[in-house]
Amino acid sequence: FYTNTDTEVGLNAYKEWGNKCFEMFNGDWVIVLLDKFKRKLIIAKDQIGSLPLYFYNDNDLLAFSSEIKGLEPTR
Repeated sequence: FYTNTDTEVGLNAYKEWGNKCFEMFNGDWVIVLLDKFKRKLIIAKDQIGSLPLYFYNDNDLLAFSSEIKGLEPTR
């Protein structure tokens, strides 16, 4: 580990255990990982579901945010 952030813990847990790592996480959490080797984007959240996660997807854009205002167009 190089930092004191939980983000680094999540990334290393995924590297060690793959998708099984999400079963080991506790509390409220949302994580987004880009696995370049498997060529996939992983968006996962806790089973409690108290934290929101919003998506927008069309042919040109995939966007996600923890707040709906993060997906509103800028003026």
